[in-house]
Amino acid sequence: MTEWQEVKNEVREGYQFQRTGDTIEGQLKSVRVDGQYNNKFYTVETEKGDLSFFGTAVLNTRLCAVIVGDSIKVVYKGEVKGKSGRLFKDFQVFIKKKVTEEMVK
Repeated sequence: MTEWQEVKNEVREGYQFQRTGDTIEGQLKSVRVDGQYNNKFYTVETEKGDLSFFGTAVLNTRLCAVIVGDSIKVVYKGEVKGKSGRLFKDFQVFIKKKVTEEMVK
């Protein structure tokens, strides 16, 4: 019989977009709900390895049509003032859809 092992909460560090122009480009590997506020957590397979980041209202909206396997490019555009006067982080999102056998037929 195996020994009991304690399961501890893992603190997941995600990539943080800080400077205008910060970019993540690669294939979307997974999307899951994680964190204190049940936010979406995206993992992208890049040339430098896997990078993960938490979604924002803007990112979640722009990434809603993306499925695992699609290639994405996320570019941080900086903070902008919304209609309400509040600042938010703005992003450009580009998608290359994964080509499947069903699409080719």
